[in-house]
This record gives sequence, structure tokens and C-alpha cells, in this order.
Amino acid sequence: MDTSSESSSGGGSTSVISPPPPSASHAKSRKSRARVSHDYTLNRVRENQRRHRARRRDYITTLEQKLEESERKLAEAKLEIEVLKKKRQERVWEKDDTARAREETRIAAGDTKSETMNRSLLEESSTTMNDGRIMDPRTKV
Repeated sequence: MDTSSESSSGGGSTSVISPPPPSASHAKSRKSRARVSHDYTLNRVRENQRRHRARRRDYITTLEQKLEESERKLAEAKLEIEVLKKKRQERVWEKDDTARAREETRIAAGDTKSETMNRSLLEESSTTMNDGRIMDPRTKV
């Protein structure tokens, strides 16, 4: 390194540092190293891009499989819901049929239980008087 100091009349000193001159061997090694480094970098970038594309393809494949599985489960659930709705409707019909058959049997047997049931329903729907007696809604007070 070259250092030179100059003194001024003010008594201060300044030093100037200059870098060493580049040698021919230094410049050659830098160029070859840069070319290898550049090739290495390009290869590394390409390889990273390949791996990224492969990961992305795998991820998309996984998402597509999950979507297909979800759609299959949804279709199964919808089918099960329809089956359950039909079963429920069949039970309602069976209950209606059973109730109708019971009522027909009572009527055919001359059972007055249905009349008694109708009276009890009428009494439940009637209002009560102040003294607690049940008032028939058909009668006027």
C-alpha cells in the first residue's frame, strides 16, 4: 500500500491510501471464478425451479384427490338423506294407516271411546268460570 503524508502549514497531516494495482493472475482468477459461479447459479436456479414445479404438481394432485373424496362423501350423504326422508315418510304413512285402522275397528265394534275422547277434547278447549266450573263454549251465560 502506498501512503503519502503531506504536511501543511497548519500542522495537520493527511494520509491517502490507494489499492494495490490489479495483477494479471488476479483478474484471470476472478473471471474464471465468476463464470463458474454464474453457471453454478444458473444450474441451481433451474434445479430449484424444477423442484418447485414438481412440488406444485404434487400439491395440485393432492388437492384434486381431496376434492374428489369430498364430492364422493357429499353424494353419499345426499343419498343417505333421501333414504332417511323416504323412511320417515313411510313411518308417517304407517302411523296414519294404523290410526285409521284402529278408528275403523272402534267404529265397527260400536265402541263409544272415540265419543268420549271427543268430549274430553271439548272440555279441554272450554273456558273455566270464576268459581272453577267448566263452561261449555256453546252455551251463553
